Amino acid sequence: FPTSWPSIQLTYRYGRSEYRITLFQLADDSPSWWKSDDLQGTGNTLKLADDGKIHSVEMHIRNQLQK
Repeated sequence: FPTSWPSIQLTYRYGRSEYRITLFQLADDSPSWWKSDDLQGTGNTLKLADDGKIHSVEMHIRNQLQK
């Protein structure tokens, strides 16, 4: 998404589950990281579960185009 947008929100269905995802662009060279429900990790990928639940996700991603 454009670098002028600090974040975007989307809803993604995976099987019976719903993921409410907010993507944030990191303004510095920090590594990408994510937070999902009570879990947190590094990187820009997240394993999805078809568990019928609604999940809240934040992904903080480094913009590769800033360099």
